[in-house]
Amino acid sequence: MKNLTTRLLITIAITALCACGKPDEKNDPVTPPDKRPENPTPTPSTPDKWLSEVLEFMPAPGQYTNSSTSDLKAAQMLACTQEDDKIVPGKGMVSLGGFGGYIVFRFSRDVENGEGPDFVILGNAFANSSEPGIVQVAFDANGNGKHDPDEEWYELAAPNRKEEVEHEHYELTYHRPDNLTQISDIRWSDNMGGSGIISTSPIASSHNQCIYPLAEYFADGNVPESITFQGVKLKNNGTTTNGTYWYLPPIGPGYADNYSSDYQSIINNDSDTRNSNKFDIDDAIDKNGNPVKLSKITFIRVYNPMHQWCGMLGETSPEICGAINLR
Repeated sequence: MKNLTTRLLITIAITALCACGKPDEKNDPVTPPDKRPENPTPTPSTPDKWLSEVLEFMPAPGQYTNSSTSDLKAAQMLACTQEDDKIVPGKGMVSLGGFGGYIVFRFSRDVENGEGPDFVILGNAFANSSEPGIVQVAFDANGNGKHDPDEEWYELAAPNRKEEVEHEHYELTYHRPDNLTQISDIRWSDNMGGSGIISTSPIASSHNQCIYPLAEYFADGNVPESITFQGVKLKNNGTTTNGTYWYLPPIGPGYADNYSSDYQSIINNDSDTRNSNKFDIDDAIDKNGNPVKLSKITFIRVYNPMHQWCGMLGETSPEICGAINLR
């Protein structure tokens, strides 16, 4: 995640220096069956536009995990509320932590697939500080309001995906540290034969909490000995000239919290869509990379596809600041 103070200093320094339905055998698109009744007619107070509910939040180890910027309360604050018969947009920002950390949310209504972008995700990207998150979508076929195991996640594929992906099926396991009361190094291992230690010394001066997910994130209230995340791994984008100043240049469009040519542009003359990444449901692919035709979606999932730590900047971690349904 971007340490905001650090990033401002880095930006100043830069300026000074010069500035993711099974497919049939023919790979035809498939449309999940819609077994649900039609959405009810919205009342004037229905928060159709704004992210209305955070369903899951599981950060990976990261410098803000277990802090007020990356806990369950912070995630829930992204949802809109109703005050005095008015809809108030969610507030704040949540960090996903290291590789695999994720958040799942929805709007009050399904997002219809129309022409052009269908929803946007608000982020915290800058021209020299992009921390891309992969976006997935799913449809609530049985209408129970929650994502079920048989409801497949479909990745919204970025245009330059082939060049940006390092591993299609990556698994990273973080191992619980001995001390859960303060910051300490985290051991990790992956399914590619890699292993190592996340050194927390570069960030210890500004963070003293344990950065391994604690009891509040687990239903049984117990902190497991290890936690494993799975997903696509992107190539790292961090560069440094002296080990102190790190630059996280944008990769191609199609990711959350990644600076792109249309990041600051607005849609439908709605200034609320500024500083966001724009997403089209037509970009959905299944787990085998085949295009999928979806008429609408219910759930949105964003996860961190980068396993990258950059000195005092800490882990490269997407930050989610909200979302808007353009339909």
